[in-house]
Amino acid sequence: MDIRAPSTVSPRNEKIVVTPVSGGWCMSCTCEEPLMFLSGGHAEAEARRLAQCLARLGLSCDVEIHDRRDRLVGRMVYGPRTTDRARRTSTSAAVH
Repeated sequence: MDIRAPSTVSPRNEKIVVTPVSGGWCMSCTCEEPLMFLSGGHAEAEARRLAQCLARLGLSCDVEIHDRRDRLVGRMVYGPRTTDRARRTSTSAAVH
């Protein structure tokens, strides 16, 4: 059994993919059930929103966008980060 200290464990990498399906678009993610959209733009916007949320939680996330012919037309990588607001909140909470 391989047991490592939390600081040496590599962060999980989530993947979000937007693909065309019959009658609309599908946003699938390794962390939740697939979601269906009528608009590709809405599916892409939700994929970006989810990736930003996961990044704020400290997870890396790859987003892949496919066109109607199922060709990869966009790829974005969101790295783990802490927003200034979250940093200020956690700092002020620790001080009080």
